[in-house]
Amino acid sequence: MKKYTFVKGLEGSCDLLGERTAIIGFSSSKTQELERLLLVPHEYGFTPKNVSLGTTEEVIKDIQSVLAGEPREFMQTALWNGCFYLWHSGICPHIPAGIDKAKELFSSGVVAAKLRELIPVPCHLLRVLHRQ
Repeated sequence: MKKYTFVKGLEGSCDLLGERTAIIGFSSSKTQELERLLLVPHEYGFTPKNVSLGTTEEVIKDIQSVLAGEPREFMQTALWNGCFYLWHSGICPHIPAGIDKAKELFSSGVVAAKLRELIPVPCHLLRVLHRQ
């Protein structure tokens, strides 16, 4: 049996939002029924707020700061999403461990290195990624 995860994200995305309870449906190998999971960000120490997107240049800088492991507002969104997927995929035993692991992966440069491995990165982003 295949396993599925459905996240009610922003405009059809799979992102967990910071300003509301995350609604997640997932299948398990035990039953063919979807199980429902509700996750409240502030119960895990996250501020219930979505980061506003600015201009393209500002968004690029925000993404670069996350990849560089910098503790900015955009990082909270990355950690909230990262901790869920690390826990849900079985890499971490619980969400608090997922938070710690996500912080480690961003601050150590592992996420940026994986990005470089998976996709070609434009030259203007390489400068930021190579600083790590």
